[in-house]
Amino acid sequence: MLLAVTLIGTISIRNWRLRHNQIDPRWRDEVFYDCEELENKPSVTVDALYRTGAKVTLSNTGHTTLCYSGYGLNHIRTFQEFYIEGKWKKHDWEWCGTGASEFEILPKASVTFEIWFREDERRERILGGFGEKETNRSGLVVLATEP
Repeated sequence: MLLAVTLIGTISIRNWRLRHNQIDPRWRDEVFYDCEELENKPSVTVDALYRTGAKVTLSNTGHTTLCYSGYGLNHIRTFQEFYIEGKWKKHDWEWCGTGASEFEILPKASVTFEIWFREDERRERILGGFGEKETNRSGLVVLATEP
């Protein structure tokens, strides 16, 4: 058996993964357009992943207080992306905010969120919006990705 391979270019797998997994830039253009990027990026640990949702712990590993909007301490307002044609694409978010309150995560503190996936055939991931208290910095953090 003869195998011929033609090298037509190289691709950095590391860079491909960054582009492949990046948050859809339209969120910044449409929702966070007047803000600077987050400097204090929290860490997320998936405690349990189900077909219908996930339980995640978000830890503030930085030196600034993180703020978020939610319908209770453990129910953050979420943003939704679908995996389409090899990229994560902006879909929907809980924009209304009726009944929502503002919550804070102090430095070195953690909070656990219950995340629910929508019933849809497309693969989905859920993001949370965070701001750094007393700054103009805010952005999205991936909380859970549907298995």
